Amino acid sequence: MLVSGPLLLWLKYGTAGLTVMFWIKMALVAALLVNVVIGLGAVKKLRGGAMDAMDAMDAMKRFSTLEIVISFAVVMAAVFTFN
Repeated sequence: MLVSGPLLLWLKYGTAGLTVMFWIKMALVAALLVNVVIGLGAVKKLRGGAMDAMDAMDAMKRFSTLEIVISFAVVMAAVFTFN
């Protein structure tokens, strides 16, 4: 989706549809993906015994909060992109 979305938009609108806000939105989507991968790594460490429960709980709180904030930022960037 990170490749096909911009490609479909470019094919439909040309370069006029690729504004700065669009690229900010794409960067936020990439940050969301990175956050998910890091969160899954923390879960893997917890299951492997390399992390205790309290550290894992703190990490999950941080990742969850960051997920909500980045998701909201993605929605706002999409609104401003296609307004």
